[in-house]
Amino acid sequence: MSGSAMLKMFGAGLLAGVVATGPAWAATAVPPPNGNAQAAAPRLVMPERSVDFGEVLDTQVWTVQLPFTNKGDAPLNIAGAKGSCTCVGGRYAKKTYAPGEQGELTVFFNPSRRRGLEKKVVTFYTDDPTQPEIEIPVSVRVRPVVFVNPGLVKFDGMTPQQPSEYRVTITGRERDFAVTGVRMISGPADVVSWEIGETRFVRSDGEDLPMVPLMLKIDPQGMSGTFRGQLEFTTSDERRPRMKVHFSGEIDGDLALDLNAFAFKQVKSGQPRTVKGLLRSESGTEFRVLEVRAEGKHADFVTATAKPVGGPAGVESSIYEIHATLNPEVTRRDILHGDLVIVTDLNGGEFRRVQFSAVASP
Repeated sequence: MSGSAMLKMFGAGLLAGVVATGPAWAATAVPPPNGNAQAAAPRLVMPERSVDFGEVLDTQVWTVQLPFTNKGDAPLNIAGAKGSCTCVGGRYAKKTYAPGEQGELTVFFNPSRRRGLEKKVVTFYTDDPTQPEIEIPVSVRVRPVVFVNPGLVKFDGMTPQQPSEYRVTITGRERDFAVTGVRMISGPADVVSWEIGETRFVRSDGEDLPMVPLMLKIDPQGMSGTFRGQLEFTTSDERRPRMKVHFSGEIDGDLALDLNAFAFKQVKSGQPRTVKGLLRSESGTEFRVLEVRAEGKHADFVTATAKPVGGPAGVESSIYEIHATLNPEVTRRDILHGDLVIVTDLNGGEFRRVQFSAVASP
């Protein structure tokens, strides 16, 4: 018999011996690490998975609690919550819940500056392997006690000598609702005016509601460039005694500035900083800069000058270099802002208004 045949016979006999003693070996066997045994895991069970606030007023933040139970055999961890917009969100009392422990997920909705049907989503993040992200649809219909339409007024296509106006309406829910006053919070006060009209009732949200019209007027009087500001209304409704409307626009003139704003950024008290910009006539017409002045709450901190490019001061030029210097005097960190007004003799007195801003610290 060859050596190869003897080796095969020996191997067969050894295998037979293993099989013969197999039951005793199998009784002491250890299951492989990746066998069928399941690792312990949390399991979040929550009966309600959607929120409908119904019709609400915009006078408070609305909340609802959704109960849940950890029916798994390992601790449940909640890692966070996120809303689909800043008006909704989620909270929870703690992060970890033991097996069998109950808890609540809180969903909140802030109706401020919203009106009509809103559909949002709040997502909770967990370590439940079957549902790491739990999405809660949120539905609500907001009925504001006072609403302004529009909340943002945009003036476009204006020229320095072309007045423009925009109709804004303020609507309340009380029968004797009234707008008791209007004031400008910010903006070019010399070119903005308004007129309050008579109250009349209109059909809105299925009700007859009092509406007050307000005509917002812009008379550029030679101003060019961008402008923005805010008006504040006071009302007779104690639940919403003050409301705001924002306005902005662009006036297309011959003056052009290569800066959107004089941004001084971070500055220290008593340490002057200068920002430069180029002012030019887009038609190439030569003109004189008559005055550069600062306006606003922090105007005293700013000085500015205009120098013709390529010529001495006092002569006409089609391009000027504007030097604006900020020298703040503050005792605490503060945000400084205001306007620079550049007055010229171009086209009968065209002027440019541009914002300045800085963050000042002692």
